[in-house]
Amino acid sequence: MPQNNTGLRNTNRMGIDPETFRQIEARVAANSRKGSLAKHEAPIPDGGDMVPDGQEGKLHEEIEKWCNAQWPRWKILCARRDKRSTLPVGAHDDTVFGPFPLCLLLELKTKSTKQDKDQLIWAKELEMLGWRVQVIRSMAEFYAAVKNATDGNSSRQG
Repeated sequence: MPQNNTGLRNTNRMGIDPETFRQIEARVAANSRKGSLAKHEAPIPDGGDMVPDGQEGKLHEEIEKWCNAQWPRWKILCARRDKRSTLPVGAHDDTVFGPFPLCLLLELKTKSTKQDKDQLIWAKELEMLGWRVQVIRSMAEFYAAVKNATDGNSSRQG
């Protein structure tokens, strides 16, 4: 790879100059040394009502918005809500990836809906593999799951 007169690789292909790249690299390194996860995450608010029937998508949107507010941004994989999902029958709705090893397996439900037979089988089979699917009915329950996971209790059984 071509080198510039500073001895660094040519970073101009990234669209930024080498000095800006060094500044970004220094900020990322400084943030990674700051310590606990609590210093990197958006605050976890108190409260939150259960999602009314028929508004499961709203809960997903709020969870996704919170995940996107984290730095580094938490990743979320979710089942399609606009069409029939291509995931296996019974699969949980969302998988949230936070800082390693944090991983949340979420089944989103409204106030009165329950897991169906296929969802219960899926959750039980994951439990047999050491994973826990958490049923989430409100942002308060999601925040509690995040707090529990950041305190060292992820979706892994154990």
